[in-house]
Amino acid sequence: MSHNPAGRRTATRRGRLEATAVLAVLAPVVTGSLLLLGGTDAATTDLGAPEQTTLRSATLGCPEGRKDGDRVLVATDDEASGEVRVGRGADAVSLEVGPEQVAAASARGPVTVRAEGDLAPGLVAGRIGGSPLGAAQCTSPSAETWFTGVGAGPEHSSVLELVNPGGGRAVADVSVLGSDGPVDADQLLGVVVPGGDRVRLDLAALLPRTDDLALQVVTTRGRVSASVLDVVDRIGSGPAIRDWLPGQGEPQRRTTLLGLADGPGARTLVIANPGESEAVTQVRVVTPGSTFAPRDLDDVRVPPQSVVRVSVGALLGSDAAKDAIGLELDSSAPVTASLRQAVDGDLTHAAPLERIEDSSAVLVPRGATRLVLADADATGSVRVVARDDRGRELADRTVKVERGRGASVGLPDTAAFVSVTPSGTSVRGAVVVSGDGTAVAGFAPLVRAGLVPDVRPGLPEQAGAQSSGS
Repeated sequence: MSHNPAGRRTATRRGRLEATAVLAVLAPVVTGSLLLLGGTDAATTDLGAPEQTTLRSATLGCPEGRKDGDRVLVATDDEASGEVRVGRGADAVSLEVGPEQVAAASARGPVTVRAEGDLAPGLVAGRIGGSPLGAAQCTSPSAETWFTGVGAGPEHSSVLELVNPGGGRAVADVSVLGSDGPVDADQLLGVVVPGGDRVRLDLAALLPRTDDLALQVVTTRGRVSASVLDVVDRIGSGPAIRDWLPGQGEPQRRTTLLGLADGPGARTLVIANPGESEAVTQVRVVTPGSTFAPRDLDDVRVPPQSVVRVSVGALLGSDAAKDAIGLELDSSAPVTASLRQAVDGDLTHAAPLERIEDSSAVLVPRGATRLVLADADATGSVRVVARDDRGRELADRTVKVERGRGASVGLPDTAAFVSVTPSGTSVRGAVVVSGDGTAVAGFAPLVRAGLVPDVRPGLPEQAGAQSSGS
């Protein structure tokens, strides 16, 4: 099967976010100019492909904190230094970042992180929680995001948060899939998010039900950063536990879920099939020595436009999976997925990872830290650099990777910033931090370039000739 799944297309689409903003501004100007000139001629409308240019502006959306004390960390995976703006509206503050300087901001509510000039291409930010451990990477506004395994019941509920980093209003449509097909949720269509503001949608209040759900968030106007805070509340058995549920860009045939939590508890694999035909999914276990399909685990059959949940606690607790670092799904049709782990009084999620071809970075809390890698498309290596929260280098090592095998590498417990750079291959990877709970931070391609359209002025003599002939 191909090792170029939809995750690569997702990375491409993220890379075009800057182009979308540029084209949205320039397209009306170009169209109006052509109309004023009396029309277009074949010679003037045969435009070339957009040209790639250095990214000069970047905006990331960070979710709301789980509790007081959760911080936003900001860094750069490049050589530039300077100021970034963190916050929303008048509450935004300036922070100094650089290749050896990680900045922190205290903010309970959702914030945006903005960088201009040379800082834009390497901008990295994350919402970090220390006790219990938690890590949510701040993401660029996206045209489409999927969240799989959300809840809307008394014991498992989720809050969808939509943040608009722009000045004008944004609009988003949220579609919902459940165990028995599409869920009627007209109240989630045409959700308006005012400029510089956010909207919180409590699913348990809006569409109460007890099955696992999948959400598709599509931005129809403006720009929106979407995030989900997931809550498990075993009524009468202790306090509620919370974690950020990462999203994914597009359904995929090959899905890699890395980041397993140790300890007793429930582990639930949730798979959603948005397609029109049944999806048959094989579940494989990823270890540093191999990737294999367990003999006693049947393929998962997911009906069209439906969600299926599978308990994988016994599988991941078996002797065969004692060295496991994650799961790999191979499906007959594109699916979305997540692994929910309510383990030892903590909630952790492993979500689909995107393929990394160039340098990428994540921000993490302090604790027992490990880098896990999988799904290399060829034998190669990955350079790993770890820095502490002051930007000081703690480790710089090279990890060999190959097809069909995972990799697990210990990193210093004081690491706050971890970057990876593949060579001769592409991989999927995450950093797993253990201590008071477990935090998983997945790597994603960084947006480093923008696209500028091929714009050409109309010719006055051609416009005049068309006008006189009309």
